[in-house]
Amino acid sequence: MNNCLTIATILTFLTLICTTTTTQITSRDVLLSNGNTLNTQFINDGDATKETLILLHGWPEGSVTWQTVAAELGDSYRLVMPNLRGYNGSKIYPLVEDYHIKELVVDVVELVNEITQRGVFLVGHDWGGVVAWVFAHQHPGLLKGLMIIDAPHPNIFINLLQNNAHQQYISSYILFILKGETAEHEFSKNNFADFIEGFRKDSWWSDELESNYLSAWMQEGEFLATMNWYRANIITDHKNGTYYFSENTTSTFPEKVTVKIPVKVLWGENDTAFLYPNILDGLDNYVKDLTVKTYPGQGHFLTHEIPDVVAQSIRDFVKEHKGYRGINTGTVVVVLVIVLVVSVGIGVVAYRKYNMYNIVESVW
Repeated sequence: MNNCLTIATILTFLTLICTTTTTQITSRDVLLSNGNTLNTQFINDGDATKETLILLHGWPEGSVTWQTVAAELGDSYRLVMPNLRGYNGSKIYPLVEDYHIKELVVDVVELVNEITQRGVFLVGHDWGGVVAWVFAHQHPGLLKGLMIIDAPHPNIFINLLQNNAHQQYISSYILFILKGETAEHEFSKNNFADFIEGFRKDSWWSDELESNYLSAWMQEGEFLATMNWYRANIITDHKNGTYYFSENTTSTFPEKVTVKIPVKVLWGENDTAFLYPNILDGLDNYVKDLTVKTYPGQGHFLTHEIPDVVAQSIRDFVKEHKGYRGINTGTVVVVLVIVLVVSVGIGVVAYRKYNMYNIVESVW
């Protein structure tokens, strides 16, 4: 009996060690070939045997948005959670145009190329999801699948900003952000006290999260950088310092963001940032292989509200589509080399035959 207890105790202890090791988050700066540096959190960094999931956060959070979901997934996958351009230790750029959608997408392309030569799964929330939509449109070969969590499809969102009074009303905070330094001053006054008060009413909020948020926002230039994401990509009418949405509202997003790879969308029906269900209407016109799952009673921050459900949904999606082949860049290089060698060989043979023909002809 005592021996059994001892064995059971040892097994339990070993299980705890393995679990702790597997889910341990490491952090390092990833230098990209475009000169940017992304402060990035990893679980199972460098483990090429596991599927790679890249998790993109939204505004105004940073990679901390994934901490609970990551704890659920860390035993199974290689997780990559960057703080995106301008956020929490990543490089801050001085100009508004530095946050143009094309720059944000290039950052993620470079990150993928830096960490793996295999296809990855891309998961995006809020602004991270918007970047993910455009990434999947422009670089489908790098992906096995795309998961979107409360992030509007860019074309549907802009259409609502142009034509729907309700969406214009609930997006009025964007108009405030477009005012520049005025918005930064208002949001940050009293150490962000008024701004953060809006989060404290949420059941998922914690003192730890608040501390993480504040320590990031108070880094010099960070909060301004995060708001520049809006200023660089959403273009509205303005008059005498007043911004307003109209049929002239445009964006820097591609004209039609179509996606050919498998896509799964998770949406909280009580998300107050977007007009539901209008924000999902017509999504199948842009996505060929689409699954949509909505959650009554849940809001915008599903990663905090129901992290276990989100994690399980990610598991199911990866399991279903892990056989989907993105471009393996290593394979592409090998194929190109083979094609080049074969082409050269054919050219040499043809050249020799041509010379031989000329020699024979001259003899005769």
